[in-house]
Amino acid sequence: MILNSLLLVIGFVALIKCADWFVEGASSLAKRLKMSDLLIGLTVVAFGTSAPELFVNLFAAAADQTDIALANVLGSNICNVLLILGLSALIYPLSVRSSMVKNELPLNLFIGLVLSAMVYFSIKETGSAVIDRLDATILIAIFLFFLWMSYKSTKGHENETGEEIKELTWGKTILLLSVGLAGLIVGGKLIVDSAVEIASKMGIDQTIIGLTIVAVGTSLPELATSVIAAYKKNSDIAIGNVIGSNIFNIVFILGITSFIKEIPVKEQNLDIIWMNLFVSAIPFAVIYIGKKHVIQKWQGLVFLLLYFSYIGYEISKTLK
Repeated sequence: MILNSLLLVIGFVALIKCADWFVEGASSLAKRLKMSDLLIGLTVVAFGTSAPELFVNLFAAAADQTDIALANVLGSNICNVLLILGLSALIYPLSVRSSMVKNELPLNLFIGLVLSAMVYFSIKETGSAVIDRLDATILIAIFLFFLWMSYKSTKGHENETGEEIKELTWGKTILLLSVGLAGLIVGGKLIVDSAVEIASKMGIDQTIIGLTIVAVGTSLPELATSVIAAYKKNSDIAIGNVIGSNIFNIVFILGITSFIKEIPVKEQNLDIIWMNLFVSAIPFAVIYIGKKHVIQKWQGLVFLLLYFSYIGYEISKTLK
């Protein structure tokens, strides 16, 4: 247990640090290819914050650990909204720009509905829930639409950016890409192998490990980004980071994972699908109902209470 816990921590450190290096190298490469800073932020950097979930899922799919793969993605989304947005709103009320209210928030809810519908119709037709390659193709198609929508949103704003993207030398760019990718691979494998061993030795379902330790660990980049942004009173980054990551997690990461390996959804894990839909609807409902498009501090506290109540409920199920 001690060795596996240590390897799990090492895996998270390698995964998160190397994701930063990979993003820095990929951003430099994109800059050399004459992409605008804003477009790089919407695509390369957004992908980078979801890289930990991606590599964990790739190794989970390869090892036929589909429970961890599903729990990691959906657990990260639940964590992003309830824990990360909750903490961010407690630090500073989060106001949402009108373009996000019109575009990303409805798309995020739509994706939650699509995933839930896939599982529902799978149960209705076959008697069991499976996210198969047809579902994966639909999710990836939505992802391509999201990229197109992001690209269109940059038209006329190419010179607007919150942070200037650095153009590094070719040598440093290739080094960062290589070391970053290698670290993501090593970290992802360490996390999956260690999580499986810990679940086995503790005698608990792998889903719980994926939903808690793995999901929170892979969400650390989003946690750091959003909390720091909230502290600096930069609401756009705080909430945009979370919603963008949630969209990436479902349509790209879950899409790629289920294309590689069909993901069966056990009956006891169906509530994770419905919970993902619920947390997709929460920011949409709160912001649309509120007249000022703001997530208030008291609402952030409610988010946190919901998160810990839900995790407590999932853990209690395994103890029965």
